[in-house]
Amino acid sequence: PNGKHPDLGPNVVVFDPSMPAATIQSRLNSIFNQQQSNQFGGQRYAVLFKPGTYSADVNVGFYTQAAGLGMSPDDVTINGAVHAEADWFQGNATQNFWREAD
Repeated sequence: PNGKHPDLGPNVVVFDPSMPAATIQSRLNSIFNQQQSNQFGGQRYAVLFKPGTYSADVNVGFYTQAAGLGMSPDDVTINGAVHAEADWFQGNATQNFWREAD
């Protein structure tokens, strides 16, 4: 493993503000599309944002954690949204557990 770019496994995704916004959004959409209604699935994801500013729509699916990295909560800014919707289950918000945003 490389200390600068450690291998955290396939289900830990680390974004850097130097990455193109379209690349970040595409990966976020891919994870959400898999996890949107994956209430009883075995897949788990951590989506981590290095300090900086991002333009992204972070839709959090089941068993997905979205977190900003840094010493202060102000170290990461998302210009867009971080949200969990109940759209997949006819708006039944009681089915929106096992999601996390830090």
